[in-house]
Amino acid sequence: MDREGNGVKEIPVEIEGRLFKTDPYGFVKYEAKEPGVYRIKLNLDGRIVETFVEVKRLFIDCEQRNGTLIVHVRDAAGKGIPNVSIEAVGPGGKAYAVTDENGRAEVSMNDIGFGLITIKAESSRYIGAEVSISAEKPKETPTPTVTSTSTVTPTQVNETSTQSEEPKKDHSIILILSAVIFGVTSYAAFFMPITLEEQLDKYYFVKVRAPKLRGIRNFRYERAINAVSARATKGEVRIEDNRVVWEIEKLEPEEEAFLQVLL
Repeated sequence: MDREGNGVKEIPVEIEGRLFKTDPYGFVKYEAKEPGVYRIKLNLDGRIVETFVEVKRLFIDCEQRNGTLIVHVRDAAGKGIPNVSIEAVGPGGKAYAVTDENGRAEVSMNDIGFGLITIKAESSRYIGAEVSISAEKPKETPTPTVTSTSTVTPTQVNETSTQSEEPKKDHSIILILSAVIFGVTSYAAFFMPITLEEQLDKYYFVKVRAPKLRGIRNFRYERAINAVSARATKGEVRIEDNRVVWEIEKLEPEEEAFLQVLL
């Protein structure tokens, strides 16, 4: 450059034995393919000026975190390099980023896709670097089932209190049970014999009734009981080893029979 800061063209420059001349802006471009120290000579109107420039290489480390590709760019000493241009190319397209002050950059996998990914790092002060990695699509995590846990707090009962709260009746349960009992009773009335038992003081009574739609054959009733005597309106009854046995050969539909036992 001249004293006013403008570039000077046609200045002879020698880099590693190769001769160049500056362009109208005072620049010479030389592609350094390998890291190292390069020797440069300038001929300033017969005055030779010699200098040295150290060229370093960039190093790339990559890692995939779910849907994000994280790129770290460092020098040979492991120091992060800022302001490095990053280009990521994948099956789904290209994406660009610039490293921060720690040499770190992020690329969304949604922009480049999953599969074989090529990452390039370029800087005017370093030899660029290029790596390829294989990125896998993250597996979908099933939605967790949330289980609600209810904590029952015990209620303290005051024994000195004379007031009591009447428990609430679950009418729905009563109705359901009533329907079931009614259904069973109706079924029994039509198809099954009905046997009723009751004790009054020293007497034990048993009643059997045949269903409406069919009679009963070979009915047998047996109960372990200390009986003094027993008699029935139909069939045969006997006492055997502290057991009362009542047998009826046949009952017509809806026909009833009674057993009386003296205890």
